[in-house]
Amino acid sequence: MPWGSIPDAGLGRLDVDIDARSLSLDSLAIMRKGLLLAVSAVILAALPAYSLYGLRPKLGTSSAVRVAENYVKASYARNFAAAYRWLSSEDQKRTSKEAFAAERGSFTGFTARLAATLADFIEAKPVETAIADSHARIKIKLRVPDPDQLAAHLLAWDEERLNLLSVQEQKSLMAKIDRLHIQKKIPFTESEETFDLVKENSDWRIRLNSKENVRVQILVKLPPSAPLQVEAVPKVIDFQPGEPFTVKLHVKNQSDNEVWAGVAHTVEPEFVAEFMGLRDCGAFIPFRLTPKTEKENSATFLVWTDMPNHVKEFAMVYEFAVDKQ
Repeated sequence: MPWGSIPDAGLGRLDVDIDARSLSLDSLAIMRKGLLLAVSAVILAALPAYSLYGLRPKLGTSSAVRVAENYVKASYARNFAAAYRWLSSEDQKRTSKEAFAAERGSFTGFTARLAATLADFIEAKPVETAIADSHARIKIKLRVPDPDQLAAHLLAWDEERLNLLSVQEQKSLMAKIDRLHIQKKIPFTESEETFDLVKENSDWRIRLNSKENVRVQILVKLPPSAPLQVEAVPKVIDFQPGEPFTVKLHVKNQSDNEVWAGVAHTVEPEFVAEFMGLRDCGAFIPFRLTPKTEKENSATFLVWTDMPNHVKEFAMVYEFAVDKQ
């Protein structure tokens, strides 16, 4: 499971402590969100608005690469309102900016600033470029801060807890990130992503809907007599490789007692996990539910664009275990 225990990676301990057992199911979802976000670059951050989003790309190959890089950075930072600005008019006709951002789940507050700071460290280098008239296909080698290794040092990317930090704690955390960067101790991950672009009014724009959709089915497994009610919403999701999709689970403790449980996440067929960056997939993660409590688990995933073309459907399985106290 990508939200299992994460090695220290030599980064040292942040000034803010994390109590792993106190993590709610909600915070585990954020942890997943942060992890998968950075494993593949197409989902993550952006430079500050005044320096990134105000740029007007120059014509030619370099401008197409710059647009792809801008889209990657905005997506990494989960600033999807900004990422929307780089989409083609055809894609924008299919969905509004509000819907595009809501479906993917944007960061807010201090968490957004933190993600944007990390996004500023992203490095992008074109590997292959093919431009013909008003169309372009570009493969880019991306080097991005790895949330998989950073999560344990950033409150597991728990947006609620990060945004509740005091001003001094936020300054301390940002200073820690700056020191790690200066000391070259920020962990990075590398991947190659391919983008299709179209030229509109002399500017390049990302074209998302040039690939065939892939369907993922969300399955839930509960032990017999478990006092939990779990519903996946939706149960089936259609998406395109290179774009994030979000899985939501509604979990309710129907008993009059506190319940300690765990959930493991697997992918069927298993080889698909290789194209999602799921390193420790299958580990059970503990969480607690008080009597009659209902929680929502929201996790965002990304399937890389190099997933084999013959894969048109797969399943994500959430298996629960309940501690019988």
